[in-house]
Amino acid sequence: MPEIKLIFFDMDNVIFDMGFYEQRKEHSASTWTLLYDYLNARHEDDRMSKKWASGRYRDYSEWAGEAVKVLRNYGLNRERYYNFINKIPLMKGASETFEELRKGGYKTAIITGSFQELAERAQKLLGIDHLITGCSLVFNQRGELEKPDILPCDYGGKLNFGMSLAKGLGLDLDQCAFVFDGVNDLYLADKVALPIPFNTNRKEITKKFDSVIKEKDLTKILTVIKTYEDTSSGQLSRS
Repeated sequence: MPEIKLIFFDMDNVIFDMGFYEQRKEHSASTWTLLYDYLNARHEDDRMSKKWASGRYRDYSEWAGEAVKVLRNYGLNRERYYNFINKIPLMKGASETFEELRKGGYKTAIITGSFQELAERAQKLLGIDHLITGCSLVFNQRGELEKPDILPCDYGGKLNFGMSLAKGLGLDLDQCAFVFDGVNDLYLADKVALPIPFNTNRKEITKKFDSVIKEKDLTKILTVIKTYEDTSSGQLSRS
């Protein structure tokens, strides 16, 4: 089997720790959920989640459009937004993990339906090579929230963007790994050589994969990658 050269990472609850939300039953933890709580608008998050679950949105873009209207009504501006973004903690072991991956010659990429601004913070802190994100919030010159800038980077869209990035780097998905936690990640996870479920209790994932890393320590993925490399292709140069 080909060796791993590119490692994709989901972001929410993988690179950043969203904390107590992981136990919520309504939907997976996300930066969106945390942002609503920051604005004391969790009931709006619950309302929209139920509306999504009942199929009352045409697509993610329609959902995000309503979400931004709600955020604006609750006083989100540029200053408050970046204050929120900068407070979200990294997952335990994130810094050590990306340092080791750089030493090993791996390329890394965030691929997420979440916020570009949070991904940029991760890139700055951790030295991540590539970013593919699903949403950015657009503010005007007065710092007022205007609209979301949306890419279809979820479910099948996540697979399409992942394939495009890999191809641009001269790679196939069988030279890639993916660290993920959500059912929306399964399209890409099913196609890469090494899917690594991390920090998830979703039955759709735990039943599908024999080995799920449940400990909230990102360094645990290093052992999985090393075991795969030792088993499949040995110690080969990535230069």
